Amino acid sequence: GNLLGLDQVMIEGNIFRFNQGGGPQLVAKKTFLNRFEVTYSTTVGHINDQGIRLDYNITKRWAIQGESNQKGETGIDLKYQIKFK
Repeated sequence: GNLLGLDQVMIEGNIFRFNQGGGPQLVAKKTFLNRFEVTYSTTVGHINDQGIRLDYNITKRWAIQGESNQKGETGIDLKYQIKFK
């Protein structure tokens, strides 16, 4: 991740399920100015299963999240965060 300038690179899911649906995903994240985060994900072995998510923290509690994938499914959410101690 550091070589590419990314904050986080990880593989999620079962790494032994390449040919079955729901196989492992490669996820890469980059944060800008502590308020804006870009997340790219792709299913390993399936080039047509990709997605991107953009998160923007407006304030400490409010955020906007937009997401789109290779299938054309797109959405945007306004989030309010509550933390319990």
